[in-house]
Amino acid sequence: MALNYDAGTGEGRSHVYTIVNLTYEFLDGTAVDVAGVDVAFEPDSFGAELGLGGTYRWAGGKYALSGEALASNSFEGSYGFTGTLGFSAAF
Repeated sequence: MALNYDAGTGEGRSHVYTIVNLTYEFLDGTAVDVAGVDVAFEPDSFGAELGLGGTYRWAGGKYALSGEALASNSFEGSYGFTGTLGFSAAF
């Protein structure tokens, strides 16, 4: 589920959003043999994510700065945080 909000007219325009995800891993994990050693990964099967992000555009949309932060949690005890920042220019 996502909620979006657009604001501003003229020079500066912004877009803000929040997102909620439920995740489920259908696979049983992965395994690989590295130099005779078995390395296996079994992800948690059920979890949730909550994020917030946005974009700010200026100079008629020529430049844009964007970012997103996302927190994830499995109902089996693990958690994580990620973030991204970006800048774009059109010419």
